[in-house]
Amino acid sequence: MKHAIAIALVAVIGTTASADKADKLFQKAKKLHSEKKYAEACPTYEEVDKTDPAIGSKLNVAKCYEDWGRLATAYDWYVQADKMATDAKDERAPKIKEVIEELDVNVPRMTIKIPDGADPDIVDTLTLDGQPIPESWHNTLQRIDPGPHVIEFVVDGQKKKKMAP
Repeated sequence: MKHAIAIALVAVIGTTASADKADKLFQKAKKLHSEKKYAEACPTYEEVDKTDPAIGSKLNVAKCYEDWGRLATAYDWYVQADKMATDAKDERAPKIKEVIEELDVNVPRMTIKIPDGADPDIVDTLTLDGQPIPESWHNTLQRIDPGPHVIEFVVDGQKKKKMAP
């Protein structure tokens, strides 16, 4: 019986500590967001969501990225919030869907076209803004954040760059 009580206390203390951490992170993120320090605020909101995953925390991350102008990233977070709200039958789900629909028309899209028979060694070196391009993106319209993007690949041992507006 003593062990069961000790385990219950540890669980409660752990939950409280996690909630305190999430609250402190949230306050920090909220302050940074109000100061328009998006590069710091948005990842801090993400930490809140990692610490205490919830519809509200996902909405805060999404709104931060939207305010920053990173619309595809905001879209992805709104979609996560929508899924969570829909699964939980949360009353916010219809409003979140509305926000997604309004935002979606403004989210830029890009298609990385890979011709049939393309050299697989070149395709394997494709990156977008320094990140490998997943095969699932090939020849498929993808949402991307606004702004210029750099597509890089290697041909005959030479790194090549293309700018995408």
